[in-house]
Amino acid sequence: MARGRHSQLSLVIPKHDVIAVMTGVLRDNEFYSVSGLIDDISGAVKSDTALPADPIAKALLAAAIRQAATEKPSAVAGTPELAKAVSGKVYRFDDNALHVKNFTLNFLESDSSWVITTYPGKTDRNPGRFTGLVGLDGVFRKSPPAPYGINAARGRWINERTFAMERRILGRGEIQTWMLAFDGDKVTVNFENTDGFKAELRGEVSD
Repeated sequence: MARGRHSQLSLVIPKHDVIAVMTGVLRDNEFYSVSGLIDDISGAVKSDTALPADPIAKALLAAAIRQAATEKPSAVAGTPELAKAVSGKVYRFDDNALHVKNFTLNFLESDSSWVITTYPGKTDRNPGRFTGLVGLDGVFRKSPPAPYGINAARGRWINERTFAMERRILGRGEIQTWMLAFDGDKVTVNFENTDGFKAELRGEVSD
């Protein structure tokens, strides 16, 4: 058995010739009973011999797998005039729980992007820099590989002044939501991830 963060699990039951894999995301304070799961799987085994061939069930399973592997675009609205005004501007933040120093959104006709720089850590004298593409059509855009992984992000305007960006690093369970509310030269960022961590940041355009 191998267990990972967010209650992901790989389980082998040799007695029943079963391999079970649990994916998805549970928060750090959520869990399921592994012993109960093993009992449920073992109790579902009805025979030591293989099931007879079932081409209809096999085709339905293949179709379900294809559907699950196909990204479904999220709903998007139009792009307000504000997007042009905030595009390319560097918003600066005082020290905060996320250690975000600057945040920039670049709204372009193609390959829109985001850039985040962070304050240096205790053992790192240089600020961190994270950047990636963002899909504005309801579909994630993957960025080129970086030392920490591959970013995937998509965004949409909630209203005339609020932009929401969903970001994940492929291969990790965490999903982040960045909600940016613009007000003149100021911005309020509400951050939340799937572990239940929340933070509010207040910034303004850097001179």
